[in-house]
Formats: sequence, structure tokens, C-alpha cells
Amino acid sequence: GKVLWLKAVINRYETILLSALKNKYKVCLGIFSLFVIAIIIAKFFMPFILFSSRGVEQFMIRAEAKLGTPLDKTNKLFAPVEELVDSIPKEYVDTFETQIGILREERGHDPDIKRGSNLAQVNVYLTPSQARKKTAEEIVDEYRLKLTQIKGFEKLYFSKFREGPPVGKAIYLRVRGEDYVIINSIASEIKDYLQSLEGVLDATSSYDLGDKELNVVVDEEAASSTYLTIGQIASSVRNAFAGTIATSIKPTKAEEEIDVRVRLPDYQRNELAIFDNLVIANKFGKLIPLKSVALIQETQGLRSVRHLEGKRFVSISADVDDKKMTSSRANSLIKNRFKNISLDNPGYTLRYGGEEEETQKSMRSLFQAFLLAFLLIFLILATQFNSLVQPFVVMLTIPFGLIGVIFAFLIHREPLSFLAILGIIGLSGIVVNDSIVLMDFINKLRSQGVPRRESIIQAGKLRFRPVILTTITTVAGIITVAYGIGGKDPFLQPMALAITWGLIFATGLTLVIIPCIYAIVDDITEKFAHHPTVSKTSSILNNNPPL
Repeated sequence: GKVLWLKAVINRYETILLSALKNKYKVCLGIFSLFVIAIIIAKFFMPFILFSSRGVEQFMIRAEAKLGTPLDKTNKLFAPVEELVDSIPKEYVDTFETQIGILREERGHDPDIKRGSNLAQVNVYLTPSQARKKTAEEIVDEYRLKLTQIKGFEKLYFSKFREGPPVGKAIYLRVRGEDYVIINSIASEIKDYLQSLEGVLDATSSYDLGDKELNVVVDEEAASSTYLTIGQIASSVRNAFAGTIATSIKPTKAEEEIDVRVRLPDYQRNELAIFDNLVIANKFGKLIPLKSVALIQETQGLRSVRHLEGKRFVSISADVDDKKMTSSRANSLIKNRFKNISLDNPGYTLRYGGEEEETQKSMRSLFQAFLLAFLLIFLILATQFNSLVQPFVVMLTIPFGLIGVIFAFLIHREPLSFLAILGIIGLSGIVVNDSIVLMDFINKLRSQGVPRRESIIQAGKLRFRPVILTTITTVAGIITVAYGIGGKDPFLQPMALAITWGLIFATGLTLVIIPCIYAIVDDITEKFAHHPTVSKTSSILNNNPPL
């Protein structure tokens, strides 16, 4: 029964192969058109995400209160945020930790670290992704509205992690220049634009003002006319607030002396009006009011001045909701909108970093890897077939595999990613196997003197079983990873998916299309062979005698 079933399949295959060979030019044109359509779909309709945030097992909530908010007050304000995290079901949350006074990324060195008594964040560590029904993104979306209802902060937002190595934020750009006023106005404009884009979340800028300060500006003429030096004025103000040691007492039985510090009482140290009442003794013992020799100014400086290649910068970062917007699309929108920044403000430039920069780097290295793989496969095949044309025919199965990958990803609603492309590079080595088996067999039969059409059909029929079997065994091994049979790994899924569907598609086409291409190439070489001047090339191109 089994053999009959196989015979029926092989007979059916023979019929398909015969009609394909009859219309070989149409068949090849059709498959080429399908390949072009697939490439257009990939370029314009498929999102590219370097590493997706599925399977991510942590997120953060960050808060920024009004500048100058003391630590204990920030701590009290942050309590409702902790309660919110605590209300997330225990099946989702493993542990969480709160840090008051700092904002920083969890992994590795964070160039955007912020410190200040008005800052707080909570890192939420989720249970393993296999064990919970909801992804980190779904949990974040569910609690986003509740978070907006917590009052008392100037900024309060979620911050997500992505899989893979730390690549930075989905959107991260730096405005470089000299003057903070201009840098900040450009940064604010970009931030407002980001907030207007659908699918862009939690846009923040790193412009980080320090606490407010009071400057005592001395009027030097007034000071010298009242016989006061700047040093005296400075030490008097310092003594009023920090205090000075007036004397020390040594009780008879005590081991140590006790210092007596004199300064203003606590309630006066927190009053701005106290400066109106401070007096300073000059060298003649006369008491001079501070306000007659100095002016009190309120200022606010930056907490830190950061440089990129010698110029100051402010960074703007944001996350994206992968369903509505991807990092690469958001970045190209920004590039388009702000392409004239340097023309409008000479000396000020935009520098893209984060995921965009890493994506460019990764794509370059993947492209190099792909070229190298391609070249090595070609060299091996050229020596095996002793021909320069046949390896190209064999390698045409690689783009056929690509058609399968693109349509499979489209149906599965899977974005193209780093691991998917890694899968495609691996795939290019696997899919050529079947066409090698087929091509080698056609060559063998022809060298024994079997006519071309006959040898193509014979080879197809005789190699049908091993070709199908190698594909089935490979697919059976990888499909478990692609569909999470026996345990899911969202990180490796795209890679397995690419190999599985690329292989299935390529095998089907190899059995039909490769023979057609072989016949077409043979037609061309035969035409050359009848031309006496080019007869040498024909024997190099194809070591088979033209029939």
C-alpha cells in the first residue's frame, strides 16, 4: 500500500514537471514576478524590528517630581506607584524594587543616568514568559491609564525593555551645539513632534536642571566704603547658616571637649527674608546690614553638562508601540521632518543613536555575513560541478526560499528582525542541498548519453523521495521551536520560522523550477556551442557535450 501511494505521488509530480518543462519560460517569468512582489512587500509593508519586546521579563516605571523635592517627600509621593505595582496579579509579577533619587537603565553602563532627590523609579521583574498569559506590553498597556491618575509628579511614565543585547531606546537622538538655549528649543520641538505621532510613547528629554541656588552678589564699592572684605561677608553668611564654633567646654570628668556651635535657628535658616536682617561686623566692630552691601539672586544651573565629541548635547528618547509604529519608521519620519536643522541653526547637529544606530550596524554585519556565505557556497559548488553556470542555477533556490519566508512572516504577522535574517542566512546553506542532489543526477545521466529532457525527468523521479525526506526531517526538527511545541522561546521563534517556511517553499519549487532553469541555460549554451569562435567557452560553462 505504501509503495502504491508513493508511486501515485511521483506520477502526479511527473505530470506537473512535464507541463512545467513545456512552458519553461512562462514558469520562470511567473516565479521571478513572485520574487519581485515578495521583495516589494518586505520593503514597504513589513515592519523591521531589531529585537522585539516579546518574552521580555521586566519593565520600569519612572517618576520625576518638581525640582528640589526632598527625598522623603518623593518617597511619600511614590507610594501610590508602588501600590499600583503591588496590585498587579502575583502570577505576573515576581518581585519589584524601588530606587529613590536616581533614574538609570538596569543593564550595563547607562550614559543617561540622572540623580536628584526629586527622582524615583521602580523596576518590575515579571514571572517567566512561558508561565504567564500576558506579555510585558499587555500588562503595561493595561495599567497605563491607572498610572496617569497618580498625581504629584511632573513626569510619570513606563519604560520597557527589549530582547537581545542592550541597543538603547527605540528612538534616541542627540542635539549637539554650543548654547543650551538653542539646543533646548530644538530638543523641545522634536519632543513635541514625537508626542504627536501615534504609536510613540513616553518621550523624554535629558535636559536636567539642578536645584535652585541663591547667589550673594557683593557690591564691591559699598563693601570697601564700609570697611568690609568679600571674605568677611562670605564667612559671615556661612556662619549664619552652617554655624561656627564659638568655644569649647571641657567638663572635669569628661574625656573629650564639647564644641559649641553658633548659628541661626532652624526656622530662620529656611526663610528668604532672613537676608534682610543679617548684619556683619567690620574691623571697627560696627554692624553693617548685609542688604546694604550685597544683592541676593535666585539662579538655577544644570545638574550636569554632557559632551559628545567636544560639544554640549541634550538627548531625546522615546519608546514605540510595535503594533502601530516601528523604531525604523519613527526615525525616518524624524529625519525627514528635521532634515534642515543644521541649515536653520548653523553649528547645531542631530545625531541618531539607540536602536536606529544599532540596526544600521547589525544590518551591515549581516549583509557581510550573507555575502561571505554566498561566496563560499558558490566556490564549493563551482569545484564540485566543474562549471561556472551550474552553481548559479543551484543558488537560485536561495531567492525561492526567501519568497517562502516573506509570505510566512506576513501570514504570521511577524516583523522582520535580527534573528529572522540570521535564519535566512542559515537557510541559504540548507536550501541548496536539494538542488545539488537533483543537478548532480541530471549531469550523471547526461554523461551516460541520456537525452536532456529524458535525463531531467528521470532525475526528478528518482530523486523525489530523498529530496522530500531531507526536507521533512529538517522541518520536523525545527518546527517545534517555530511553534513552541514543548516550550516556547519567543527569542528564537523568528529564526526557526524563517528556516521552516523557507525550506518548505524552496523544496516545492526546486523540484519544478530548477529543471526548467536547467533546460533554459542548456538552450543558451547550445546556441553558443554552434558558434565556432565561442565553442571553448561552452565547454567551460557546461562540461556536458551539447546534445
